[in-house]
Amino acid sequence: MELQDRQDDFKSRGAALFVLGSKPETVDMAKEKVTEHRLTYPILYDADTSVARKVGLWSDPSHLG
Repeated sequence: MELQDRQDDFKSRGAALFVLGSKPETVDMAKEKVTEHRLTYPILYDADTSVARKVGLWSDPSHLG
């Protein structure tokens, strides 16, 4: 089941659904996904990856190997 279909479930539990986008995906790529999948929940874009880093969601591909 896709997250889009579970919004009412999130609301009933007092929670909110959003997506955090960041590099390497561009803002335009994120917008295309919103349109393609008809998403109605917020998509936040973290241009400098500071939020993704702060919450532990960023891994720098240059450090993999």
